[in-house]
Amino acid sequence: MVFSSLVFLFVYLPVVLLVYYLCPRRLRNGWLFVVNLVFYGWGEPKFVFLMLFTTAANYLFGLGIGKHRDSAPPEGPAAAYRLHCAGSRAAGLF
Repeated sequence: MVFSSLVFLFVYLPVVLLVYYLCPRRLRNGWLFVVNLVFYGWGEPKFVFLMLFTTAANYLFGLGIGKHRDSAPPEGPAAAYRLHCAGSRAAGLF
């Protein structure tokens, strides 16, 4: 599915926006996360697990960075960068 396809414009986008504005505020980000996985999985389903893995890893690294923000720089940012590059190589982007 591409942004200019009829399915995106007349089915996917209206449903996503309708549900987004009907959801309570605390559920909106989760809704967008799920439907964006569907959107990108529609084009290439094999990358959904890669997106889930890198999203979870980056979230955990972000928590670690926030936890050690005031202390000496930890290994976390460098490890996050290496993991991001490894995921990009696995996806064939490099």
